[in-house]
Amino acid sequence: MLINLLNQINYHPQQIASRTMSKKMGVEVPITLYAFFEGEKISNEYSEFVKLIQVLEGKLAVQIKGEQPAQIQAGELFVVPAKQSHQITALLNTKFLQIELSPKH
Repeated sequence: MLINLLNQINYHPQQIASRTMSKKMGVEVPITLYAFFEGEKISNEYSEFVKLIQVLEGKLAVQIKGEQPAQIQAGELFVVPAKQSHQITALLNTKFLQIELSPKH
């Protein structure tokens, strides 16, 4: 199966768009495609799972609590360890894929 992720979601001014991709891909792990309009953010997010954030286009800042923000660009992957409070901010209009994995994987 070939999926063009960039074509699966669109930007909406001053909004965050999300689309669950797990069923479409035939997997059980949470996989979500996001489109953040520039300046949009999610603050104080927390997960029991390890998060892989793959930027497809644009640029994100991801800050794990107590650390300096990391800037992630298209083609880069960022790993958020399990059980870490973090914030995600779009520095530009940004599309990214988030995959959540059990810490045991």
